[in-house]
Amino acid sequence: MTTPESVPAAANASAADPSAATASTAHIRGSWLLVAGRLANVVLDFGIQVTLVRYLSTSDYGAFAYGLSVVSLLATVSVLGLDRAVGRYLPIYDEQNQSGKAAGTWLVSSVVVLAVGVVLALLVGTTLPLLGDSVVADPTARTLVLILVLMTPLNALAAITRQVLATFASPRLILFRSYLLSPILEVLLVVGVVVSGAGVEALAVGWVVVIAISSAVSTALVLRIMRQRGLLGGTRRVGRDLPVRSLFSFGLPLFGSSLVVQLRLTGAVILLEALRDTTAVALFRAAVPVARQTQILFETFQLLFTPLAARLYARGDRIGLNDAYWQTTLWIAVFSFPIFAVAFAFPEPLIVLLFGDRYRDMAPALALLTVGFYVNAALGFNALLLRILGRVRFTVAVDVTSTLAGLGIGYPLILLFGATGAAIAVSATLLAQNLAYQFGLHQEPGLKAIDLRYLPVYAVLIGGSGLLWLIGWTAHPQLLAASALTAVVGLAVFLACRRYLRVGDIFPELRRIPLARWVVGA
Repeated sequence: MTTPESVPAAANASAADPSAATASTAHIRGSWLLVAGRLANVVLDFGIQVTLVRYLSTSDYGAFAYGLSVVSLLATVSVLGLDRAVGRYLPIYDEQNQSGKAAGTWLVSSVVVLAVGVVLALLVGTTLPLLGDSVVADPTARTLVLILVLMTPLNALAAITRQVLATFASPRLILFRSYLLSPILEVLLVVGVVVSGAGVEALAVGWVVVIAISSAVSTALVLRIMRQRGLLGGTRRVGRDLPVRSLFSFGLPLFGSSLVVQLRLTGAVILLEALRDTTAVALFRAAVPVARQTQILFETFQLLFTPLAARLYARGDRIGLNDAYWQTTLWIAVFSFPIFAVAFAFPEPLIVLLFGDRYRDMAPALALLTVGFYVNAALGFNALLLRILGRVRFTVAVDVTSTLAGLGIGYPLILLFGATGAAIAVSATLLAQNLAYQFGLHQEPGLKAIDLRYLPVYAVLIGGSGLLWLIGWTAHPQLLAASALTAVVGLAVFLACRRYLRVGDIFPELRRIPLARWVVGA
């Protein structure tokens, strides 16, 4: 029987499979259902962030953000890159009807990440009180780390269940688990904390409870899906059909990559706390969730793109892979543009509206971070595609080199410019990394790192960004006027790019609506 290692890596010599375009269309249609949920998630999550920034003192918010960053790093260590391996191998084994290996992929990865997460949580919980000021100077930050570290194994398990749900679950179920459940629980928690006047320690305890509840629900959903697909029966055969070697040979190299990628933000936070103070941490971390809104479509489309690309790879369909990559990339770039433009061209009025005057100084950091995150989104799933194609060593080398270089330049930049210096280092890292990924795609037969057909799209995006930045730099409009200008330019960008997006082909029902028919281009 064919194994993932024996899937041909050469370009498909045959003519384009008619199902390739169908697969891309189905992926985009399904992803837009998730986008609706993601938008609800953004509203809830952003409301939580703004409320916490305004409710907590600057130092307390910085300490809470520091604790979450440390736990996020520990969860990355706990996963050992196995989430990437699950995302690649689970759809391939399912495509090849190898139920034993499919079940083993889920079982092995879940047990391993839980065990490692528990060990790391115990290690931090026992050593941090002994080391004290030598590791974390701020006492509130130390206390919060000791509370939040309990989330480490739960966050690690969530990374595995997220990949299983992306492979097997319906978009509606993914919408509920990934974008609605946790934010709703977090809203209830934050409202309770604010109404009761509780402190940041109570917030941390409640955060752990929320993660525990959502993790239990996710596990129950995965068990139900595995049972419905008849894969739980495959667990009886995992003893002789356990894909341990495949999982770890693919996942462990990516573990180093995931770790250094996590260090881009977490390392900057740790350096800020060590070289500056928790106030500098707060200025930087408050900018991050705003800048990351440019990643909404990127993160949403990725859930369904991973199994789609893995299945196309299993069929040897390079033409389908290229079509799926570029169609998804164009949609992300064009529809993420308005969010990017507001934060990049008009950062100061946006910050004052969201967080108040005390965070005004973070405007340069927000603009710089937004550039890095948007470029990462607007070039699509280049790294993910390279990993699915087996270019693991290349992507790991790029991730490690770019991140270490970013931390290297981050040290003096943070000393000189604080949060703004950290933002420069992070954005420079993202830009360099994506250039290297595109070079890797250029080396792959059947894939186009630069598809000349779509250069006009990127020319329009750059022109629109430059125009809005010039207006913001010279006229300094208020946020309402800035938003109106961004909406006008964003609509012009869409109209200029609509024929490349094939909106009418992907959503033909829009052609039956008079105004929509004109907008999508009948």
